[in-house]
Amino acid sequence: MEKTFIVDQSDLIKSLTIVMPAVNISNVLPITRCLLITVDGISSTLTATGTDLETTIESSCLVNANEAIEFAIPAKLFFDIVKSLKGRLTIVVNESGIVINTDTGQYKIAIDDAADFPQTPQEDMEPNTIEVSAHELLHIGTLCLNTIANDDLLRPAMTGIYLEKEGDELIVTSTDAHRLTSGRIAIESDGNEVKAIVPKKAFIALKTAITAATINVELYTTSHNVVFKFGDTKIVARLIDATFPNYRVILPTQNNITLKCNTKELVIAVRNAMICTNKVTSLVAISLNTDGCTVKGQDVEMGNLSVQNVAAECSEELNIGFNGKLLIEMLNGISTINCEMHFKTASTAALICEDDESTTTITRLIMPIILS
Repeated sequence: MEKTFIVDQSDLIKSLTIVMPAVNISNVLPITRCLLITVDGISSTLTATGTDLETTIESSCLVNANEAIEFAIPAKLFFDIVKSLKGRLTIVVNESGIVINTDTGQYKIAIDDAADFPQTPQEDMEPNTIEVSAHELLHIGTLCLNTIANDDLLRPAMTGIYLEKEGDELIVTSTDAHRLTSGRIAIESDGNEVKAIVPKKAFIALKTAITAATINVELYTTSHNVVFKFGDTKIVARLIDATFPNYRVILPTQNNITLKCNTKELVIAVRNAMICTNKVTSLVAISLNTDGCTVKGQDVEMGNLSVQNVAAECSEELNIGFNGKLLIEMLNGISTINCEMHFKTASTAALICEDDESTTTITRLIMPIILS
């Protein structure tokens, strides 16, 4: 028995683009290389679902249909075909596959049984949600993505982003043991506790799905999952089962030595100094003095040296070393023309701030490398 629905290509490709990050086309379980397509004839909506068993994403769009339709279809093939088409698509579904007719030809795609597709995790009761500004969450989450560790075996807790509710704020934090990014977002307190490590993949999916029209994101956590809901999109991710390190003990206090300079000029100086550094350590030395600051990269064994001068305002003299690659990544997250760095000693964490960020809700810190 054939069933038909009509959908606008632009609406369908938006939904497919949102769910595709959840699909792992190399997964050993063939059904997870598929998308689940569900059409509701009553509400005239199509819902596309993708999953890798750790992260599940659902996204919906409007269709013209008068009956229920459900099937699983190879994700990449379906996505590539729909991306190449334009206008309104008439899709005919039968027991063995779907047929898409176009002005220039026809596509036939085999489908799988929707019953074999993994179910989206459901809760027995509707939990209380927290409403968060979508763009604040996206901004801080994007900065945190740069300071996530990649070691799944030895440091699993650091391979995600930590969400913690404290009073009327949601704290979003990540660290790779060398750097830390933490931001605070104002929320309406409801008394519910949130302490969860969210996988990196879930935040990457958020970046893909959040648009300029997305105002707020509803989120809640359960014992095993975190759920993000906004517009026609739902992202469910399995939490990382680990204890996030007590990062508060390393947050610096009384960092009274300051460096103020042009952000781009400092990035260029560090990059140029790194040309002559040891490629293993990427060590650069920053020297603060009353005339400005210098950034030095040196490979003693090879006899290479690069010294770069930067116009800067420095409150005291200090020599401190950093991994140049990590420092550049942190500075690239600064959106203002000028930046500030705050130090206490050459062996304690340094703060990196945007210009005049005295009331900042974002903390960026980087650990130094001890200079010999």
